[in-house]
Amino acid sequence: MKLIRLTTDNDDGSFDCDFKTDINIKEGSKIALKSASFKTKNIELTIDDSNDVMTWTFTNVYTNETTIVSIVLDHQEYNASNIATLLQDIQDKFNDALDIRGANYSAKQVGTQFKVSNTKGVIDIEYKVSPFSVNFGYQSKNDINVVPTGANTITKTGAQTTNDTGRLFWNKPFIKGAGVFRANISTMTDTSTADTGFFMGITRTKIDDLDPTTLTAIQKDTYIYVDGEETGAGGFTFQFGNLDANGANPVLTQTIYKHTGGFDTMEIRREGGKIEMGIYRGGGGGGGDGFVSFYEMDDDGTTDYYPYIIMRSASGDCSLALPAVQLDPYTLDTLEAEQTTNPPTGFANPAIPAPLGRGRNVLSMDAKLEKILGYKRDDLVITNVIEASWKGSNVYDFGFYNDTYLILLDNIRLESYDSFDGVERSILGTINVSDDNTNRIVQYESNTLDYIELKNKKEKSLRNIRGRIVKADLQAVEFNGLTSIVVLID
Repeated sequence: MKLIRLTTDNDDGSFDCDFKTDINIKEGSKIALKSASFKTKNIELTIDDSNDVMTWTFTNVYTNETTIVSIVLDHQEYNASNIATLLQDIQDKFNDALDIRGANYSAKQVGTQFKVSNTKGVIDIEYKVSPFSVNFGYQSKNDINVVPTGANTITKTGAQTTNDTGRLFWNKPFIKGAGVFRANISTMTDTSTADTGFFMGITRTKIDDLDPTTLTAIQKDTYIYVDGEETGAGGFTFQFGNLDANGANPVLTQTIYKHTGGFDTMEIRREGGKIEMGIYRGGGGGGGDGFVSFYEMDDDGTTDYYPYIIMRSASGDCSLALPAVQLDPYTLDTLEAEQTTNPPTGFANPAIPAPLGRGRNVLSMDAKLEKILGYKRDDLVITNVIEASWKGSNVYDFGFYNDTYLILLDNIRLESYDSFDGVERSILGTINVSDDNTNRIVQYESNTLDYIELKNKKEKSLRNIRGRIVKADLQAVEFNGLTSIVVLID
């Protein structure tokens, strides 16, 4: 019987041990793991100035137009207990960085929404694109008539009222990345009655929780309102309602702008960590991109808002046209079906929002972050797609709860096999130990020596033994200090 001690100070757990004398191994010999001692490092990640940037680069396959979106992650220490915070930060930062403020949406990130998920330890960073359409399949309406072709006009079915029974609600939430909710004032005639007109808004209140007759200001939440009674000076005044940062204390504000004819287009947009309301005057004019902003508020990028339109004026006095909204693409049943719904026609200025299209997607990040999140370099390049999903090849470092270490021999064949990937593998032994020990020290001594046959058909001599210690999923372990393994050959 021979006792052999193998040592290494490599931080990846690999050993390559040379001996100055021959170790003779007889035909039919067996080998057993007697003991092992090592110390592993805590898996930690520090995000700082050296590794805080992630970049998404999109290149359109037809136009070769390139879009680059870079984000800076929060500086923080991460480990297994708070890795979800990092994933949320990645998602929020990408959604906040999406830009639709270019002239006529030239930035083309409109309709894009990022999502970062963790499925059984595999990280998936992805984006989907929401169609710009009426999305009829996701509406709940009452006392409203919608003409689903051409301009997609919306009118009230019955007589004018001062309550909120005539309503059109989308029962899927508004997009959380970069997107718009838009409608055009087609006709507006004086009703000579206050509190008529129409509302267009988004609300945090679930549709099922809404009063069937009259909504409170809290329930209306964030909206544009045009009263159906013409002012003494002529025209219909635009107003906007909003809540405070805590979702309370509703305020209704009158703007200096009036609808006096033409085709004023109202828009509620969500981008860059903001929700903004305003109009395109007569379909154009206004600010640098034709947009006149009424109100802007901070947005956490995670709250569900549900789009709605309320019609109070009768159909002969008020009609809206070209309603279109981009909903959260991760809540839609089938994006493919919705993409076939033609967007409303008739928009000249502002133009119909154009998505990025088909292209090459590259996600880049610091090499250590890439490894910890379970990515290989090839995972981060996806070509010829409309929507991209960067899914890791490996379980991320914080995601695999390791309760078994394997000691493998690389230059000695053993009669051992592994169902993890179904191959023959020279497993000298397994060490079952909880991965949640705080000092990370493993001291193992076998109670029973389990000998494994060597695959040597004749006697041979060794002066080198190579191997490694790995996790149960065969991934490398980070070690600290000297690793010692003792084996017996009989």
